[in-house]
Amino acid sequence: MRLSEIVLDRVTKRFGHVKAVDEVSFRAESGKFVVLLGPSGCGKSTVLRLIAGLEEPSEGKVLIDGRDVTKLSPDKRRISMVFQSYALFPHLSVAENIVFGLKVRGVAAHVQGANQAVNAIEKTYVLIRAMRELEAQLNDAKHPAYRSHPWPINFNPGVIRGGDWPSNVPADCELDFRMAFYPGTRIEDAKAMVRGHLLAAAERDTWLKKNPPEITFYGFHAEGATMDFQESPVIQVLTDAYHRVTGRVLQPGIATATTDARFFSLYYGVPVTCFGAQGSGMHGVDEYVEVETVREVTKVVAAFVLDWCGVAEP
Repeated sequence: MRLSEIVLDRVTKRFGHVKAVDEVSFRAESGKFVVLLGPSGCGKSTVLRLIAGLEEPSEGKVLIDGRDVTKLSPDKRRISMVFQSYALFPHLSVAENIVFGLKVRGVAAHVQGANQAVNAIEKTYVLIRAMRELEAQLNDAKHPAYRSHPWPINFNPGVIRGGDWPSNVPADCELDFRMAFYPGTRIEDAKAMVRGHLLAAAERDTWLKKNPPEITFYGFHAEGATMDFQESPVIQVLTDAYHRVTGRVLQPGIATATTDARFFSLYYGVPVTCFGAQGSGMHGVDEYVEVETVREVTKVVAAFVLDWCGVAEP
């Protein structure tokens, strides 16, 4: 089997006003092992999706074996991509996620005149509380795939920027969010829901009614997906291999975040699941993977490949 040479030539990817990948260039020679290192959110996964054809570059070129594949669909590239997973079971459902930002204006002043100013950070919390209300409403209306999960929909205010120094009332505040929605919710409908809820909350506030927030959707917009655990032949073969290796029954699970497996399920009709080693503390400072489950999963995957692909006679 011949391995392909991959070249990225000044590749940039923008999501709205956010530059997720900034003029990345490198050559992965045929037969070489290449590793992309960087902190969470630096663009590693986006680079891989650009190579696989799951995202299209805003600028630059992707070449495979000297051929410009920048505009080619994934099925025409003859390349594979294995996604990360953090569970010892296949995911039955994956929640939809969108990332968006708010910009709130206030009126600046020295702290001695704070009673005559408008604190933009405090006004931002009016909108945070509104998003918590929406989060609770969505969790009360359970999707069938999440009946057993106590709180599948999560809203996360992840980044806040506001103010200059403690003795000034901040004139502006920016806040970046992540919000989940159930599978089957259209991206545009989810955006409309968020925008409508935030603007309705602003209408109830004297200052925000006259100075509504700027709402910008950018970055990661991921549709949710539901996989049929019972019907997929791939899952059945994996289930048999798992039982043979471990002696246990493989159980389906649900993800309240997202995985890139949705691309294959939603857009290409390819049977897919997530299966990997067990651990805890995902994205935390104490994130870990249990080494023994890595060994176990390696055996299961090997047994699955033998069962699925068969063995050629010598």
